[in-house]
Order: sequence, then C-alpha cells, then structure tokens
Amino acid sequence: YILKKLQPKYGYKLTALAIDEGIANYRDKTLETVKNICTKYDIPLHIASFKHHFGNSLDVFLQTTHKSQKPCTVCGAFRRTLLNKVSRELHATKLATGHNLDDESQAILMNLFRATPEQSARLGPITGIMEDDLFIPRIKPLYFLPEKQISAYAFLMNFGIIFTECPNTPLSYRGVVGDLLNAYEQNHHGAKNNIIHHFLTKKKQLMQNAKKQISAINYCIHCNEPTASTVCKTCLLLNLMGR
Repeated sequence: YILKKLQPKYGYKLTALAIDEGIANYRDKTLETVKNICTKYDIPLHIASFKHHFGNSLDVFLQTTHKSQKPCTVCGAFRRTLLNKVSRELHATKLATGHNLDDESQAILMNLFRATPEQSARLGPITGIMEDDLFIPRIKPLYFLPEKQISAYAFLMNFGIIFTECPNTPLSYRGVVGDLLNAYEQNHHGAKNNIIHHFLTKKKQLMQNAKKQISAINYCIHCNEPTASTVCKTCLLLNLMGR
C-alpha cells in the first residue's frame, strides 16, 4: 500500500510477489488477504508456489522426504531462491520485502549466538555484498519499524489482515530468539532499536571483511542461481546431486 502510494511521485512500476509454500490452514488464508488488498489498490499480483517450482508443498516435503530437516531450513532456502528467480523473471530492479525491526534484531542476535557475526554482513536496509546480474537487490522499507506499529497501522487502515503466526515458528530457532528478545524488550524498552543501530555502525566493516573472503560470485552447477558454493542450498535440499 505504501509503495503504491509513493508510485506517482517516483514513477516506478510496482508488482506484488507472494510465495505459496503450501502450509495448510495458514498460507492459504494469508494469500486471500493479499489478493483482496492487491485488488482493492489495483496492484498486479504474482504468486509463486513451492509445488509448481519444486514439485511438492512444504507440508509434503516435511512429512516425507525432509522429515529430518527443520521446517525453516527448507522453507528459508526455497523462499529465497523463488523470490530472486521470480523477481528476475518479472524484470524487477529491486525486491522490497516486509522485514521489520523485530525481524532484523532477531537475525543479528541469532548470528551472534551462533558465533557467526560475519553472516550479518548480508543484513541491513539494503542487502547484498556483491552485485550480480542474476541477483535482484533487496530493500526493506519497514526496516526501522517494530511489528507492533506495523500491525497497528494495518488495523487502523482496515486492511483486513489477521495476524497469525506460522505453525512452524515454535519449532524454529528464530522463534526461540524472538521470544527471548520480546521478553527482554518488555523490561528494557528500546533494546531492539539499540541492536539495529549498533549493527549499522559495524555494517560497513562487516561488508569489507566479507568482500575480502569472496573473490567472485559462484553459480550453482545445477540451477545456475548465485550461491556461495558450487551447489546452492536449495539444490542440496532437493537432493539433485543424487539424481
């Protein structure tokens, strides 16, 4: 809605992209909301599904071939691949995501807890370490806004959004960190904001260090998508090497 509102001023073309992972009693409901909003504000909508692109829904993968995998591991890799691939097919120059202050502060803490702070080089309001024709740069217009403010705005604007949590969230590491951070924020107001702003003072150095470790962007030997190794995470999960 906000990008549509700004469209006349800046003159860009706007298309909405939604990913249908195939999560029963969750994604089907949120997609109806997406369709209603896009129809109401005359925004073209493209829906890309796991089933169409990868052969099965997330639910089926988790119940059959990927029982040993954590839901967010599979979902995250597939979503990232589809967002980039389909955005490129739609001739996008930027991919605007709905990540907010809560999402980003959680991600920063997760990297610290895992002792992989260098991974945070990929975070920020404008993401990416190196430019590549096959990678669509991502921007996060809601970066500095907490979830509560966003949900309050959506309610006041009568968007008809029912804020429900993905049923897989309680099984995820992000869910654990999110609960921890929310509890801390209640007693130490502004903690999430402090995490973000401290990170941004370090982001430039993190990116410089990351660039020293990356001489060039690799391309997956199976799907040709940009990757940090010879085979991307999505193709590894799809077991293409064994086919």
